[in-house]
Amino acid sequence: YNYNQIEPWLAYRFSERFSSRLAYRHTAVNYDKVNPEDATENRGLFDFRYHLSPRDSIAVDYSIWNRDHDEGIADYTSNVIGLVYRRNAKFLYGELGVGYHHRDFEESGRDSESTPAFRLAVTAQSSGLDESGRPKTYATLALNKDFNSSGTSSNFLETREVSLRAGHTFMDRILLDMEGYYRMNEYEDAAGLTPDGSVEDRDDDRMGVVGSLGYRLGRWFVLSVRGGYESRDSNLAAYDYDNTYVMARLDSSYDFNLK
Repeated sequence: YNYNQIEPWLAYRFSERFSSRLAYRHTAVNYDKVNPEDATENRGLFDFRYHLSPRDSIAVDYSIWNRDHDEGIADYTSNVIGLVYRRNAKFLYGELGVGYHHRDFEESGRDSESTPAFRLAVTAQSSGLDESGRPKTYATLALNKDFNSSGTSSNFLETREVSLRAGHTFMDRILLDMEGYYRMNEYEDAAGLTPDGSVEDRDDDRMGVVGSLGYRLGRWFVLSVRGGYESRDSNLAAYDYDNTYVMARLDSSYDFNLK
């Protein structure tokens, strides 16, 4: 499938204490041959932030989106509201967010679903930055819990994830990044047969590792090669897999530095 996304946004600082960000995100997922259930998503995102100090802030985040599928997958509208605290110290960056996610399905007879959502992330980093503003050395530990955004055959899930990511910049040109994660997925309305023949709701455990080595081409381009391994262990028959992949990427970022 092809995954296409565009997100224009506007951020504004009202004063020393208050700032806000407004964004619109359009996502289109187009499958080729095997799965015809294409999807279109339109999402609005808004946050209003109070800066307690130059290093500490607290914000109310709100997002609403509609996901429309071409075929049998249930269309839905999601609303997420949360309270997020961030601290940006010299060598340590922290983020703690708690919220509530409510999802209404347009499928006749299907009840709406709700779940608490949270995010906890801590980043340790060096004081030195490379020419793009990236810390020369960093490590991030994150914990997340929420609904997923998409599913197949109207199956949606609640996911919990712990991840660790670290990286280092060598000689201002060579970028090394490593990431590992463990994810627990609990599906809604996705009962099936286990290997011993009993019927249970589907639960998957997924784990993976990813490594990336990049080279900065001038100020605005990074060419990289990344490889990864992912394993899925499901309580249902025929859903386990091991996946190994390698991909090349070219990333570009330009700072207009408008003031």
